[in-house]
Amino acid sequence: MALDPVRVGIIGTGTISKIYLENAPKFGVFQVVALADIVLERAQARAKEFGVAKASTPDELLADPDIELVIN
Repeated sequence: MALDPVRVGIIGTGTISKIYLENAPKFGVFQVVALADIVLERAQARAKEFGVAKASTPDELLADPDIELVIN
């Protein structure tokens, strides 16, 4: 029985987020579906760079019912 990947949001789109996003495809157990940063433009740029559908503020990400796990 195959499980659906856990839908993950990442808060903070600085240097470490790039490492997370580069390595995320290696693991089938989760999928990064949203990024957030206190500077929305940074979240939008990183989301575009890695093809992540959602970019938002941290409060918006935390309120998103589609996010099952948050990496901060």
